Amino acid sequence: MPRFYSLRLFALLTLLGIVGTASAADQPAKCRYRLAGQLPLQYHGGSMSLTMEGQINRTPAVFLMDTGASDTFLTRLGTDKRSLWLNQTMGAVTGIGGITRLYRAPIRHLQIGPINSVQQSGSLLVIDEMGDRPDFDAIVGSDFLLTMDLEISLNEKLVKFFSPQNCEQTFLGYWDPAAVVVPMLSHPDDARPMMEVSLNGIKMTALIDTGANFSSVTRAAAAKAGVTPTSAGVRRAGEAVGVGRKKTSLHNAAFSTFSVGEETINNPVLQLIESEHKRFDVILGTDFLRAHRVLLAASQKAVYLSYIGGQPFGVADTNNWIEKEATAGNGYGQFRMAMGALLGGDAKADAAGRAWLNKSASANNPLALHYLAKEHGRHGRSAESIAAYEKLIALDSYDLTTQLELFAMRTRTGKAAEAKTALTAAIAQFKWPRWPAPIADYYLGTSTLDDVLRQARKENDVAVARVCEVYGHAQAIKDALGQVELAEALAAKAKESCT
Repeated sequence: MPRFYSLRLFALLTLLGIVGTASAADQPAKCRYRLAGQLPLQYHGGSMSLTMEGQINRTPAVFLMDTGASDTFLTRLGTDKRSLWLNQTMGAVTGIGGITRLYRAPIRHLQIGPINSVQQSGSLLVIDEMGDRPDFDAIVGSDFLLTMDLEISLNEKLVKFFSPQNCEQTFLGYWDPAAVVVPMLSHPDDARPMMEVSLNGIKMTALIDTGANFSSVTRAAAAKAGVTPTSAGVRRAGEAVGVGRKKTSLHNAAFSTFSVGEETINNPVLQLIESEHKRFDVILGTDFLRAHRVLLAASQKAVYLSYIGGQPFGVADTNNWIEKEATAGNGYGQFRMAMGALLGGDAKADAAGRAWLNKSASANNPLALHYLAKEHGRHGRSAESIAAYEKLIALDSYDLTTQLELFAMRTRTGKAAEAKTALTAAIAQFKWPRWPAPIADYYLGTSTLDDVLRQARKENDVAVARVCEVYGHAQAIKDALGQVELAEALAAKAKESCT
């Protein structure tokens, strides 16, 4: 039976094995604060999340850097691409989107940046549902990241690991003599970094969360600070999904002050969220971290931070840093710029948006290609739509949803035989096909719509979302076949089940 290994042990063994450059700061002789390793970061995916590059089973992988996760997990993208067998556990994980099941998957090798795991058989937990299909193969949590002292410098897009010796009483904020130092709050069974802050003068616990794109406060904590969703100036800001499929509404809310140590930020704007978490009230996301340099000194149970410029909270600075990423060639940043401009509503903005979209698509960014594939299809440009879908499949042949959309588009153009051959080959890639494989069986004629709906309703926690998905794909294929009345009836079912 495979051994369940600890990433905490792996990180300690391997980082100490790659100790590189000399002292990271001019410390007294009694304190040696050595740089044990550093990893470059990228903004990746539709949410422009912080990620690292690495390998799983010696294949390239993208890892979400998430100090807000207590453990390290694989995602369904990571397991599907490698046809890993999943063993269901009795466990579950909670997040903004609710609760989702946990599985275990066997892996032989894990590498994050230059950091290698011990070479032995093992396994990692797998998160099942995450709303939309994730853009990353795994989530690197605090069990790995806080094995040593961790510096987060988003200005440089780097994280640095430090190995301290005899530094318990030494000031470690080597880059800024005036850096704020506050205690790191911890729990015996939770390695995530937390600290005390004040919001409108009310003391609260804040989680430093590199996996969150915006800083937020729970509704219950905000109410203690005198702010609710119905307060003056609070605006609806859409919905969010984390783990699970449940969506939660977001609101942007202005507060009077936010303080951490000696630093005070006036008029911060944070998102109000629903949360079941009891250990923290505030989440400090990458908006806060871009405006600060932070050292999570686990060795001292302290947090060092200093303000380096920019807007620490809210969306005011979003376009600036995304445009910087886009200009530097980040295809995801280019797509975000495109969508922002195309929603502008005037000819000048539309032209700018098209330019960004074309740049992103030319770089084979999957979001841009998918947008164009759908757009070409809506406007009857079937050949262009199929070409865009084929580029998407070449990038990720394990995305069955894209395979189903391409099947419908090929069917629409009279290429039913080609569509069936391609979808059959796509399913054959999976040793253990999982959802939405039953929809593919329906497309291939080996099951009925009722069969697929029964499969969709089997698991209560995802049944609503899966039924919605089934009706949407069923409507698409009937429309492609020219069966107008059936397509309209299924569209009505989709509308009913998806709301």
